[in-house]
Amino acid sequence: RGRNSVTRGDDLRYDAGLVAAKRRLANGTWRDLIPRRPLLPAKGFDAAGPVIHTHGGTAVFAADRISRKGTGGLQSVGGYRRLRGHTGVSHSADERFRPIGCGVEVSFRARAGERIEYSVFLRDPSNAGHAGGGVVKSGGTIVTPSPRGRLSLTHNWISASDPRVMRARMSWHPDVAERIRVRICDDGADR
Repeated sequence: RGRNSVTRGDDLRYDAGLVAAKRRLANGTWRDLIPRRPLLPAKGFDAAGPVIHTHGGTAVFAADRISRKGTGGLQSVGGYRRLRGHTGVSHSADERFRPIGCGVEVSFRARAGERIEYSVFLRDPSNAGHAGGGVVKSGGTIVTPSPRGRLSLTHNWISASDPRVMRARMSWHPDVAERIRVRICDDGADR
């Protein structure tokens, strides 16, 4: 999805970004790597990201166009717009979605000095999802950010497709401009 909903900014189900990812298994069936996004608890506006936080507020990526990159996936081109506060952030940006053997890689650019955040929602059937070594694993999916960022996990979300969902929130504060990559993959166990 290219943009978050202006009228439903308090509902992550209408947020921009990667809203579905599937992997074809060896037996020919498809497995969802991420569940449907949950409804945001009633405590304000939020976004899965990429999101930029500044001392003045929060800005979220919004695409002006989405184009196919041959067999290399999709590219959303646009910029950041204010989600809340007075961010002063208004620069162009892109977000890329590239298929890889185990799933999908999402990437976006972070500028030096910005604090940028990205969230992935995962199935969490027994509240057993965990992070270790810079990697998040839950419900048959493994998420690997590069470079490593700060990770925080929140459990007990509920989506339309799963009664237990976990939010893996990653954040970076780079000293130099760099492209952040988040790999969302099947954990390797064909079910």
